[in-house]
Amino acid sequence: MIVFDPKTSLVLIIAFLNFILGGFVYLQNQKEAVNRTFGIMTLLVGLWAISAFIFRSVPLNGLSYLFGFVLYDVAALLPTSFLLMTLTFPPYSLFSKKIFGLLIVETAAVIWAVNTPNLIIKDLILENGEKILIWGRYYFIYVLHLASLFSIGYFVLLRKFRKAEGIERQQVKYIIFGTILPANGAMLTNLILPWVGIYQFYTWLGQIFMVFLVLFSGYAIIKHHLFNLRVIATELLTFTIWIFLLVRFLSGAALIDKLVDGTILILTIIAGIFLIKSVIKEVEQREKLEVLTKQLEAANVELKRVDAAKSEFVSIVSHQLRTPLTAVKGYISMMREGTYGQLKPEQDATLQKVAQSAENLITLVN
Repeated sequence: MIVFDPKTSLVLIIAFLNFILGGFVYLQNQKEAVNRTFGIMTLLVGLWAISAFIFRSVPLNGLSYLFGFVLYDVAALLPTSFLLMTLTFPPYSLFSKKIFGLLIVETAAVIWAVNTPNLIIKDLILENGEKILIWGRYYFIYVLHLASLFSIGYFVLLRKFRKAEGIERQQVKYIIFGTILPANGAMLTNLILPWVGIYQFYTWLGQIFMVFLVLFSGYAIIKHHLFNLRVIATELLTFTIWIFLLVRFLSGAALIDKLVDGTILILTIIAGIFLIKSVIKEVEQREKLEVLTKQLEAANVELKRVDAAKSEFVSIVSHQLRTPLTAVKGYISMMREGTYGQLKPEQDATLQKVAQSAENLITLVN
């Protein structure tokens, strides 16, 4: 019989959150390698959380013993998937078939050791209501596997950070600072402290820490779609509340508690649907506004270009018109001054009219 308590319920919620977030990022761009590797990582984190939920919630028997092994099998795949994600993460890819092959072989060897009795896991006991795994003599190999692959992943990210520019540099920076604490927190609570026999009951915190690693990684990958992230954040929050209330409803014993929890759940579902729709509508409006702003900026650039072309055209035309008019005025002045011979009065009057017309044209051009 599965037992629901706040810890196990929270772990189950974390599993669903990872599946939702991973699916969202994967569907953003299925052709991108980083979206695919991120989808694999979130799938594994979700499976790890579900395995932890089953391990913690079922009685101490063969099933719990089995999922103790499954729990550490899936956890062995997490740093491998994280490293693959960093190798495919922008601004450039370091992924190769040789690296992929080496990772698969190394991870497979660790999983084999986990499932071989007395190497990594020796026994499972119940102490103070908590299931405790007794480690084998080669448990340090498992710790070394996780620590080394996570470290290599962050080394890859640091290398890419130095070479990246613009938004890609910000993405790499965000994923480094946003995930390094969750990753180390999960290793501390689920590997190091249990290894030395301290705070065994805090192992459930590892799943909580890993959801932040997934969240920050997903945000970094889709950072150029910030408005879409508002939608998924609203959906995650709403789904979390729904799942929490559903767990309370299912685990309630008294009829009055079930009625209250069921009523709150129904009202929350209705309110959540309206909230998600309103956020989606706002996001769509802001995206349209962003498109219009970009169009206006492009139109403004085009107007400036046309204005500059107009000014250049007017300058050229005015210069070309003034040049012959100036020559006309010059020759008329020379003729009236007698440079080409004495003019008759009627000739001089006619030239004066021509000079005045040329002057009017020059004024008009100016």
